[in-house]
Amino acid sequence: MKLHNRILVLKQEHNQYGHNGLLFSFSLDLCKEIDEAAKTDSFAEKTVKEVLNLLKGYSVGYTEKLKSAFEVYSECAIYLEIISKGLDIEKIPEANEPRPDFKVSLHNEFAYFEAKVLGWASNGIQHNAAINAGIDAQISIEDQLKQGEKFACGETEISPLGTTGESKPKKYFIEIVSAKLSQNVKPAQLKLGPTFLICDLTSLHHPSDPKKSSVIVHNDNIYNSFSSGELWHIAFGELGDKILNVIDFKGMSNVSGKLQRNGVLIEHQELIGVVFRTSNLSGEISYSCLCTSNQFDKYRELIIKLCDCWNDEENSNAWKILQ
Repeated sequence: MKLHNRILVLKQEHNQYGHNGLLFSFSLDLCKEIDEAAKTDSFAEKTVKEVLNLLKGYSVGYTEKLKSAFEVYSECAIYLEIISKGLDIEKIPEANEPRPDFKVSLHNEFAYFEAKVLGWASNGIQHNAAINAGIDAQISIEDQLKQGEKFACGETEISPLGTTGESKPKKYFIEIVSAKLSQNVKPAQLKLGPTFLICDLTSLHHPSDPKKSSVIVHNDNIYNSFSSGELWHIAFGELGDKILNVIDFKGMSNVSGKLQRNGVLIEHQELIGVVFRTSNLSGEISYSCLCTSNQFDKYRELIIKLCDCWNDEENSNAWKILQ
């Protein structure tokens, strides 16, 4: 069986069960690309077999196997996307101690990349809450139609990181992603050579434009207010930095609070940088790189080839990003 066919069938079966965040984050187009690559690429072939095995017997809701399947799929998607950008990539063989996932080269430049796929929080509690909320919304719609309504609607709140009711979601998002990344950096993964993190946020529905999110602060054009860039602060934010939100109505404060932790590149200065993989509502994938200015000078060609935008600790590329 092909990966695309399996995911398509599962998605069709789950349409009635509300929002299955991990399952719906599989891109059918990318599944097709992985299936096609599997004909000639051993890593893609291994991915198809592993994901199909993990999803064998899957029915509904969150399971650790579904989580693992999405991580395996995402790693291969990153691998193929890097190839599509004209870069040479080598999958690093697994060993007894942690190692980075890939070695990426361009001309005389090379670096190692460690992929971190960030999933839903609380061991599936938030994931299953979204499914249940979707079912409740569907029941509400059916009840409205039975009562003779010509137009029916339902409301579902999706909160992958558990920010439901959170009064400062932007600050919370920055802090929880920074924490997850910092906790997952292992010294052994950095021994082979210069290393980037690739942080996959595609299942978390990152709400902001990834380019604007890659600068310290940007204008939201709502009451001429300014917002802090989440991705920039995940990388370079420091304890006590004030985080700004968009102003929703006149008189509303746009201060989300002060950060209670440092960003991942402040905590782990041995890293070259962090590359964020995000997707918009239409499924379009973007790569945004945050790295220090001196590292950018060393890996300029590779970063520009791989990423849709980049910025550093001095915010020196904001002028171009915000054009």
